Amino acid sequence: MLLALLAVFVVIGVMQYFMPKPQPQPQAEKTQPQQQSQPAQPAATAAPSRSAVQAPPKVALVKEPIKSATAETEAVLENDKYRITFTNRGGVVKSWVLKNYKDNSGKPLDMVNQLTVPNVDYPLSFFLYDKELEKKLNSELYSGGGNGPTGSITYEYSDGDVSVRKTFRPDKEYTLSIETEVTRNGQKIQAYPQWPSGLGDQALPASFASSKIDWQQGNAIERKSPTSGGIV
Repeated sequence: MLLALLAVFVVIGVMQYFMPKPQPQPQAEKTQPQQQSQPAQPAATAAPSRSAVQAPPKVALVKEPIKSATAETEAVLENDKYRITFTNRGGVVKSWVLKNYKDNSGKPLDMVNQLTVPNVDYPLSFFLYDKELEKKLNSELYSGGGNGPTGSITYEYSDGDVSVRKTFRPDKEYTLSIETEVTRNGQKIQAYPQWPSGLGDQALPASFASSKIDWQQGNAIERKSPTSGGIV
């Protein structure tokens, strides 16, 4: 019996060795449920937020070509009534001689008061509310000059930011036509020609302080005291 049982186990062992082993069955792939396609709906238009609104474009600074002179020069406008001498330092009047009027010395009367101009500036200088800019524009050397004694004189100045243009033309009788323009970064600023030095026949400070001139506004003419940049 023992030998018979041993022979059976040997036969079973040999058969397991030679018989092919069963291959493992492949696992079924997990399938994901297909999502049902739904018709695309139009996206709702969102109201523009404050951050989405574009800011207005910044205004670019206007840079002008540099215009100035390297030396002080003079120019003259003249007719049968007067002889006006200009300087390019500030584009102002240094002398305004009336040919048909005499001063106390019997010489042709100079309307520019040479006694006061060192302290208050020359005629047809600029008055500005910005005093630093006023000082600058009345002391810089302007380019330009004139087109002859009876033509016109144009002065120009620019530092790239501030630009100035002053044009003088002889007018009727004793009058002079003046055109001025001052801009900063392309924007016009208020600048007015002034006559702060009084008149040439006011030889004494007292006569200058008590002087009167005619102010015209529209059709109204009033005789008032001269002031720099205003009426009192």
